[in-house]
Amino acid sequence: MIDLSLLRIKDGVLQRIDKRRREPTWRDCSNAPHKDGYVRITVSGKALLKHRVVFAVSNGYEANTVDHIDGDKLNNHPSNLRDLTQWEQAYNRRISSANTSGWNGVSFHKASGKWVAQGDRKNKYLGLASCPTTAMLIVKQHQLQQGGYSERHGK
Repeated sequence: MIDLSLLRIKDGVLQRIDKRRREPTWRDCSNAPHKDGYVRITVSGKALLKHRVVFAVSNGYEANTVDHIDGDKLNNHPSNLRDLTQWEQAYNRRISSANTSGWNGVSFHKASGKWVAQGDRKNKYLGLASCPTTAMLIVKQHQLQQGGYSERHGK
């Protein structure tokens, strides 16, 4: 649980009260990224992810998962953060480095010599196609029907 009384958002910047001085003052929180790309701050002796703290301070509650709308881990402005489920966050996933087709949800099936189109929810089978572009169109059609995919899905 985050003690929200120690924190505030001013002009889109997270600040915390510095009680080490005779007169407590508000100071901007760090923006130095950790090796995973996320910024961490310490609140009441606890290391926390800055984007989760910013979301909690600006919205009044702690979300299970917080998404950066633009995908930039360093952009922790309150307008760039939203509460999503883990499943909804998967709609924003980047393309895997092991992907050979160039699209999420499209893979080559060696036995048939065709491209498999798979949707969300445990790789739901959508069909086979003779070329990866056709399989990608099948996946995109499925995504439009499902809704919720962001502009950066698969990029």
